[in-house]
This record gives sequence, structure tokens and C-alpha cells, in this order.
Amino acid sequence: ADADTVFFPDRVIAHTSGLSPSGHVFLKSGDMLLGAIEVFAYGAVREYALRGRKVCVWGIDVTGEDGFINHCMEILGSHAQVNGNILRSDPNPGACADGAYAAFHPFKDPGSWSACEGTAMR
Repeated sequence: ADADTVFFPDRVIAHTSGLSPSGHVFLKSGDMLLGAIEVFAYGAVREYALRGRKVCVWGIDVTGEDGFINHCMEILGSHAQVNGNILRSDPNPGACADGAYAAFHPFKDPGSWSACEGTAMR
């Protein structure tokens, strides 16, 4: 997760239940894979480790890491699964009260980050 993302690893489990760890799957929060949180099954990461350096040459210098890894995973045969509740993009700490989400973004300063964390843990 990005530094400005308030992230709850235990909540990711709820969003990945039913997915095979050995599967070639990664989660998107919508149309795009957003760098605020990136979730990959072990099988997708293993494929990247085995073949990524040779196969994934496009975009490393023209896009952000999220665009690069999204394209790379698709080239490697991994499939995106859309999960609209993995990430909530809302800079209001009050939005962090929604326990359906695993991550909240963006919180650019320590005060708002802590406020989000505190709200989420109530």
C-alpha cells in the first residue's frame, strides 16, 4: 500500500476468500489497478518472478508502477477481478467508518491519516 493509504490487512482476507492462492488473479477496485493498494494471488506473483523480467518490458518508463504491473500481469496471463470494496478513495476521515473496505486513500498528512485509522477502528 502507498504511504498515504490507511490499510487493514485483516480486512483483505474477506475480499480474497474464495480465490485460489495458486491462481493467476489480482484485484482491481474498479476499471484500473490503483497503486494505493495492490493485491495479487501467489500464483500471479510467482509467474511475475519467473517470467516478468523477460516479458514485461513495455511501460516501465512511461507509466506509473500501477499501470506497468497491471499491463504486465495481463501479458503474463493473470486475470483481474474487480472488487469495488477493496479501496475507498475519499480524503474525508469520516469515510473510514465503513468497515466493508480494506483500504482508504488518500491521507496526505499524519493528522488525517491517524484520524482515518481511529475512525476505522471504532
